[in-house]
Amino acid sequence: MRSVWLDQIERMNYMHASIQATLYNAHFDTRGVPWTAEDLLGRGNRAERQRDRMHDRIESMKLSKLTMGAPDEDEMPDFVKELAANRKRVN
Repeated sequence: MRSVWLDQIERMNYMHASIQATLYNAHFDTRGVPWTAEDLLGRGNRAERQRDRMHDRIESMKLSKLTMGAPDEDEMPDFVKELAANRKRVN
């Protein structure tokens, strides 16, 4: 009985947090990392997701910098070299 009662409370809390996260995402600047219900319930790790997003943005800037000029072969990541080799084979 107690577990059924606690499940109902947990479900109600999750629904409330989900609605609150939707409102935060709609009305506030999330800087590319949307709020989740878990963040508002204290179970999510928004700071880690923000760090991961910043890391991805930095990596994409490095990649775009490499593709804009004629970089040395040593500076290029392996997957860029593979893309160039595959492009030559197909075309």
